[in-house]
Amino acid sequence: MNRQQNPAVISRQAKLEREENAFRDTKLEDIEFVAGVRRMIVPAVCSLSGIVVMFCGKNLLEHLFVHKERDHSADGTVERVLIVIALVACIAALLWQLLRPKIGVSGREFYCRKVWHDAREIEELHITRSGRVQIILQQKKLCSYAWDEENAELLIAWARKCGVQIRDDRGGWAQR
Repeated sequence: MNRQQNPAVISRQAKLEREENAFRDTKLEDIEFVAGVRRMIVPAVCSLSGIVVMFCGKNLLEHLFVHKERDHSADGTVERVLIVIALVACIAALLWQLLRPKIGVSGREFYCRKVWHDAREIEELHITRSGRVQIILQQKKLCSYAWDEENAELLIAWARKCGVQIRDDRGGWAQR
């Protein structure tokens, strides 16, 4: 029987495969990548904000130009407030993405929050039940990324290659 699989399942399986096999035949000195780069929150927030701005802007323009001769009790204040909220949400999401710490890996060293660290400093890499990849350094969480983010699976493979202790609490969802 020829059944098509869900694209999300196929994507997850490909990431799991990449997590298991990445850097298998690569020297540690040749490994370079950046994790935590792209998130879907900025496009999603900006798209929703665009819809709000278009809808409210249309209503506001109607109030100002089409029905100008009529006496309206609504002066478009609600639309203006919604437009400002949507634009502030879009700017906040963009700033959050730009200021969010990213990890740059080069060989055995990694860069996070303007500081270079060695992989030997990592106490453990914890993969939570919900699929967050957390780097624990000096008994504190240095950074955390969703497993679905770009190159998060490479971060796990790199940690394995460096001999970092990995605590994987994902359970059944990581199984194929």
